[in-house]
Amino acid sequence: MRKVDIQNRGQQEPQTVSKPKKKTKKSSRPANFKEFENGAKSILKARGIDYYDWLHEQHTNLVNSVVLNNIDSIGQLVDEQK
Repeated sequence: MRKVDIQNRGQQEPQTVSKPKKKTKKSSRPANFKEFENGAKSILKARGIDYYDWLHEQHTNLVNSVVLNNIDSIGQLVDEQK
């Protein structure tokens, strides 16, 4: 652990403070994610489909399917909020 001297105003004695350790950032993406993402982009481009439009459609379909499958629960939550 590295120590750093800090001078206090009006005091002769330096104070030592430990620097916090740097945390290494772990990727939250699964192994080989980038390769598969690039592969999907290439396939979609060859089919004339924009990757980000396709991805947005996938997200929309997922959210809509969850909403439709849980419409009764959502209605109850809305009623409870009133």
